Amino acid sequence: MRASLLGLHGVADLGTMPADHRFPEDARAHPLGSVSQHVDKDIAHRYAEVSGDWAAHHFDIEVARAVGFDFVFTHGLCTMAICTTPPARPVGRRAPGQGLADRRPVRGADPDGL
Repeated sequence: MRASLLGLHGVADLGTMPADHRFPEDARAHPLGSVSQHVDKDIAHRYAEVSGDWAAHHFDIEVARAVGFDFVFTHGLCTMAICTTPPARPVGRRAPGQGLADRRPVRGADPDGL
C-alpha cells in the first residue's frame, strides 16, 4: 500500500491495511442486554480538572461544531471508564474507589477537590 499524505507522494510502504473492526450486524441484532448510566452535567469539567485537558470542544458547542460535531462531548478516557464500569458489575468487578480497599488517596489530588 502506498500512502498519499497531505499531497506528498512516494511515502514509504506502510504495510497492509488493518483488519475490519466494524461491529458485526448479527451481534447487533442479538444483544445480550443493555445498561443505562447517569452522567453528571459537570463531568467534563471535573475530568479536565484532574487530567489537565481543557480542549475547547469539550465545553464550547461552537468549537465542537467547527470540528464536525453537533454536540460537546466528554474526554475519551473518561467515556471509556463510564462505559466499562456497568458491564463489569455482573462479573463482580468494581471500579477503583467503589470498595473500602480501593479508597486510596491519589497523589497530587487537590484536597478541596471536586
